[in-house]
Amino acid sequence: MDMRKRTEVFVVGFTKVFGSFLLFFLLLHSNNTFAFGATLQGKTKFSGIPSGIIRDIEVIGDATYIASENGVFRILGSHSELIPFGDKRAQRGTLSDLYFDNQNTLWLVEYGVGVFSKNLITGKTTEHFTQEQWPKFAWKIVESDNYLIVSLIKGFLVVDKYSGEVLPWGKVLDDIKNVFSIAKVSEHRVMLSSSNFVFIINLKDKNIGKYAISEYFPKLSSISAVSIFKDYFFIGGAEGIYRISTSLDTETTTFFPIERTGESVHDIDDIFFTKDGRVLVAAGGLYELNGEH
Repeated sequence: MDMRKRTEVFVVGFTKVFGSFLLFFLLLHSNNTFAFGATLQGKTKFSGIPSGIIRDIEVIGDATYIASENGVFRILGSHSELIPFGDKRAQRGTLSDLYFDNQNTLWLVEYGVGVFSKNLITGKTTEHFTQEQWPKFAWKIVESDNYLIVSLIKGFLVVDKYSGEVLPWGKVLDDIKNVFSIAKVSEHRVMLSSSNFVFIINLKDKNIGKYAISEYFPKLSSISAVSIFKDYFFIGGAEGIYRISTSLDTETTTFFPIERTGESVHDIDDIFFTKDGRVLVAAGGLYELNGEH
């Protein structure tokens, strides 16, 4: 399950997800990854506008939305456009997250500024909870069961979706750091990760489970990304990816290591899935998990 490069390098168009530009397709073997090659940072243009650092991707139907350093872009086939949101203003932050709630609303998080939503039917953009302090510190967000679960990097909150009120039982700010990743498990369960823990929030029972990296994911030095596909969690870090059942039964664990050779493999930033079940990994470049998963 090591990452080792074959001698052949192919160039392919990866147009379905990223529009018309090409990525180098670097073929790797064994139970680990295919590398799609060069990092997108500072090299990609949409509608003639450099994207800068790409921080999140959301696929909605046939369209792909990209949150980047220079704005939110919508890609449909070979066409791309910059999507406006909010009023023109001097204050700008970091576009850190996109989240689609399956109800024609795209949530946008601009770290340092606030939380927005855009109705994809009407095009109307709304800034939320302007009287609260926490939106300026939000990094990631997920909507579930009339709640918003918000990563603040140094903690997380469970917030009433309509009032913006922070629920006392869902305020976790002590002794955790680097809460960069969040994933919706079901209508009542949400998963987050910090450097050393995975948290499972049960919104129905109003409790939070805490799972230590040392016990459940001992081959990782820290956790940088979490995701879910079907009945499995995918937990990623510098050393590779764990796959474990959503029951967190350690007997169901499989580990896919990353062997750091001459390739420029960064820490894992995101794990996402295509309609046909392919597991794609953002780690500086774009990689595909290869093997039985």
